[in-house]
Amino acid sequence: MRNPGRIEKILDLIKVLWKYYPDQRFLQLLDNYILKYVQGDIFFVEDTDIEKWLRQEIKQIDDWKNNNKNYVSVPIIIENSTPIVDVKNKDVLNKEVNAKYYQKIEVTGE
Repeated sequence: MRNPGRIEKILDLIKVLWKYYPDQRFLQLLDNYILKYVQGDIFFVEDTDIEKWLRQEIKQIDDWKNNNKNYVSVPIIIENSTPIVDVKNKDVLNKEVNAKYYQKIEVTGE
């Protein structure tokens, strides 16, 4: 019998990953961050592999965030959509955003 404890571990890891990408639908999240590792039939993928891939994806995100402390994502509403404007060192990187929708964002250290 498989260890039932694996279920909580995997669900907890999915929860962590999903909080990084809350705008993604569940299957979109799995497709983007888990299924890319699968080679062949998903029926034969072991839970230990899924756990390993989830940990790998979360580590990559955490490493990136630790190396980019001044980065924040700020949703700005433009014509009923919510595109993300990247702000780093207090400058808007997406120059195509219409100036009337731009809000000055103060980036502060933690």
